[in-house]
Amino acid sequence: MDHKSESDSSAADRFAQAPDVMPPSFTPARVRHEQGASAASPALEHSAAQRSEDLEPTPLIDGAKKTQHSMLMNMLQWVSLVAIALLVAVVGKTFFVQSFVIPSGSMENTLLPGDRIFVNKLVDQADELHRGDVVVFRDPGGWLEGVQQPKQGQAAEFFTRAGEAIGLIPKDLGTHLVKRIVGVGGDHVVCCSDAGNITVNGVAVTEPYVRAGVKPSDVPFDVTVPKGYLWVMGDNRSNSQDSRYHQAQTGFGFVPVSSVEGRAWMIFYPFNRFGWITSGDSAFAQVPNNAG
Repeated sequence: MDHKSESDSSAADRFAQAPDVMPPSFTPARVRHEQGASAASPALEHSAAQRSEDLEPTPLIDGAKKTQHSMLMNMLQWVSLVAIALLVAVVGKTFFVQSFVIPSGSMENTLLPGDRIFVNKLVDQADELHRGDVVVFRDPGGWLEGVQQPKQGQAAEFFTRAGEAIGLIPKDLGTHLVKRIVGVGGDHVVCCSDAGNITVNGVAVTEPYVRAGVKPSDVPFDVTVPKGYLWVMGDNRSNSQDSRYHQAQTGFGFVPVSSVEGRAWMIFYPFNRFGWITSGDSAFAQVPNNAG
């Protein structure tokens, strides 16, 4: 019994001397894991937060970049559109169409002073021009003496200058005329028949485009149109210094085909006048061909 008591006392003394906190070398594995995770958490959180900040966009800088990019794209698109418009205008002017302003009342009521018209520049050769066509041509010499050009407002002046700059409107705008073809090369044109009509190659012509209340011509004439030339007259026959007038003044009232800019085909301004310029070729349907 004494031996057993002595052993128990010795074991109790040893446990009594054990520290309340285990030394580090004796830390349990589970505790060591929890301590390690707890110690590492702040560092991991800081690292993750840093990466998040690096990836997260800065609203001010990114917004400014997007705005600059958008402005640049808009500017490039606008410049492209302007370049295309200029190219179309120049190509159109060179090959297809050009605009002109009607300066007087000589073509009333088909065309009125101030009308803006488009001219088909592809139609300017003798075999493409027909009786009844309305054509624009350069002054063959002395046809515009004493004729005053209509004044333009500031807006019209601006667009005229802009059109001249890109070639859509001719720089020599004030040297053009517009009339209707009545006779082509080789035609025998006479005024007038017993009924008061103009005859072409012996056939009396009824002209529906002549201004209402106006005679086909108050001036008698009898001409044969030379090859390569045209006999032209205004639709407002009592107020048009056309081939008749210049034939009487100079003995030669014909217009060279080479002076023709093209055939008028559309009124585009003012908008309440917008529409096609119809040809009067049907009036000459019964006129026979000539030797010209």
